[in-house]
Amino acid sequence: MSRPTLAEIDLEALRFNLGQLFKLTGDKAEVLAVVKANAYGHGAPEVSRELESAGASIFGVATTEEGIELRLGGVTSSILVLAGTYPEEFDRIVANRLTPVIYDLDIARAFHSRAEKERGRLSVHLKIDTGMSRLGIPWRRWEEALEVLGALKMLPVEGLMSHFSAAEGEGVEDRAFTEEQLSRFTRCLDLARKKGMNPRYLHLANSAAAALRESARFNLVRSGLMLYGYHPSPALRGLVHLMPVLRWKTAILSLKKVPKGDPVSYGRTFHCAGESLIAVLPMGYADGYSRRLSNR
Repeated sequence: MSRPTLAEIDLEALRFNLGQLFKLTGDKAEVLAVVKANAYGHGAPEVSRELESAGASIFGVATTEEGIELRLGGVTSSILVLAGTYPEEFDRIVANRLTPVIYDLDIARAFHSRAEKERGRLSVHLKIDTGMSRLGIPWRRWEEALEVLGALKMLPVEGLMSHFSAAEGEGVEDRAFTEEQLSRFTRCLDLARKKGMNPRYLHLANSAAAALRESARFNLVRSGLMLYGYHPSPALRGLVHLMPVLRWKTAILSLKKVPKGDPVSYGRTFHCAGESLIAVLPMGYADGYSRRLSNR
């Protein structure tokens, strides 16, 4: 290589972390591997193929484009588009066998209309907003929403989901709110079942909740950070051992002595307190090294 700066991805560590997640869930829950944002910068197609071969059931992406990238990369398992879709994306979603998350009644009606026109059913997951206040049908309006959703026969409901806002929180208020979100989701699930809706997948637990709250695992857990070797909170370090998947490497390009008082680099924000040995590394913004790290 012409320069030694690289991100090294350890696929054995990735498999190890997935195995740790399986140990947590036992045989009670499958794993949805979150590979949005290029698998958190680790390389989505390569990471997804490895996780698929290691037993991950479903893959979670943010956008339709990310889902298509996985299909082109050879992933055959279910792919869930987590961060929202537009009616105009219907054809690409169907063509690439993607599963959209329905978070709004208007988008549900639009997708159902297209499905009727194309005379084909489209499996979906429904997202309930239990307190995150981002995407999702508000839990307070869930009962009336079920009346609408129940009539959309061309959109079979494969999954029911929500999202914790503070599952990793260690404070009393965070724990109480997490319990309240879990309670809201359970009540919404009960209402759905009374209306005859029996989704195959129920998922609420992110990485933190998967490790900390057995009651929140249901039969599918959504893990992102843990797969890549990061503990969402310090409390998790004692519960599960993880291996870092990414290692950022480079080699020194230049070493030189700089006299006392001389400034280094842009803005002259650093001055040598004494004669200093300064190393120059062949890396910068394009490699992900932030200017905010200056003098740190």
